[in-house]
Amino acid sequence: MVTVAVLAITVTVAVPAFNGLVNGNRLTTGANELLATLQFARSEAIRRNATLRVCPSSDGSSCGGDWRRWIVAVKSSGEVVRTGSVDAPVQVDASASIRSAGAVEFRSDGLARAADGSLLAGALAACLPTRQPAQNLRYVAIASGGGRMVVSRGSSPEECSRPPDAPALEQRT
Repeated sequence: MVTVAVLAITVTVAVPAFNGLVNGNRLTTGANELLATLQFARSEAIRRNATLRVCPSSDGSSCGGDWRRWIVAVKSSGEVVRTGSVDAPVQVDASASIRSAGAVEFRSDGLARAADGSLLAGALAACLPTRQPAQNLRYVAIASGGGRMVVSRGSSPEECSRPPDAPALEQRT
């Protein structure tokens, strides 16, 4: 009986901690995939001397849809050079500056530009609608210089909200 009681207490304590660990890894994986895609698009734009777009895609071949799935495409030809996605239950959303442009565009100088041609300051956020872990957001921010990208942690109530254009970047993952 003592062994069963100890086992029950151990399981009661371990399961919530394990869920937090799994969810934290899901968020980190999603944010790292977004970051890798943005860095790839930037380097390909420089290498190809062309403008590349990172945009949401519902079909994996054209822009349009939500950010759970995305493509990297050459703007002039529409050639898709990379695809990416996150697995449920992770949600991805874009800040207002990225939403207004419909994509993140990297020009041949390697800088991300907003819809009006100015340097982009925006963010994508991977989020889990949960309280485990408490920091249930990972921001992938493109700094106002248009080329520097940073991943940071954040928290949101159980519902995921749209990220700000310039999230606080103190806590890096």
